[in-house]
Amino acid sequence: MFKNLINGLVQTAFDIVGDLKETVTYKQFVEAGYDTNTSTPINVTNDVPDVQALFTRFTEEEKDDQVMVLKDWKVLIPATQLPITLGDVGEDTMLDSKGKEWNVRRYLGITGGSLHIFHVRAA
Repeated sequence: MFKNLINGLVQTAFDIVGDLKETVTYKQFVEAGYDTNTSTPINVTNDVPDVQALFTRFTEEEKDDQVMVLKDWKVLIPATQLPITLGDVGEDTMLDSKGKEWNVRRYLGITGGSLHIFHVRAA
């Protein structure tokens, strides 16, 4: 009951921020199998287009030895916008509306099941 309410409120907050948000395509890297004939893995990407995202800076308290201050951003995405199961995100990318590619460095979590938080760096 409360999860749906919170998910709805997070989505409403994203609707309110208007042009502060960005539309991205999330590209999830998936190992689809192994080709025994060529001895190579079969890799595909699961593209999720038109995802609402908000690029924000890391706060002083959030900065650690993995954050490059001038290149890294924190990206917030409502869980309703990205309905995929996230595993190892080390090879995932995001493509913003200007065509810029962002490498997902870390998945920082999903706050209360309603908001994905990513650490990204310009490719």
